[in-house]
Amino acid sequence: MMSTDPDSGAAGPAVAVSGRSQLQAQALHAFRAASGLTHTSARDCLARNGFDLRRAVDDFKALRSEGKLTPNYFQAFYESTVPRLMQITGLTPKAAADCLGCNGFDVERSAADTRRLQARGELGPGGA
Repeated sequence: MMSTDPDSGAAGPAVAVSGRSQLQAQALHAFRAASGLTHTSARDCLARNGFDLRRAVDDFKALRSEGKLTPNYFQAFYESTVPRLMQITGLTPKAAADCLGCNGFDVERSAADTRRLQARGELGPGGA
């Protein structure tokens, strides 16, 4: 089964969606409709706000009213936080992005979460 990337239209393998992912997908759909952002920017804004739709909308409105919302704002934020977490923890890019997404894109909280999981033996080198 194939799915289509919402931004580029490129086809790729379909991925099974968990209950949590399904809720995140619903929030993403609602947020894109409300904000007019691209799939990627909307996803990054939601992740930055812990997939809390109300916080993401408030964040979006505040940035827009302050004139700080550029087309690549959330992508730039994402690209600056992933390398920081990788440097601190030694995670791979995908593992760092996943960890940040689960922790509201808070680098310090993500690093602490990673250290805790590594100490308990639940996370190997690089996030494997």
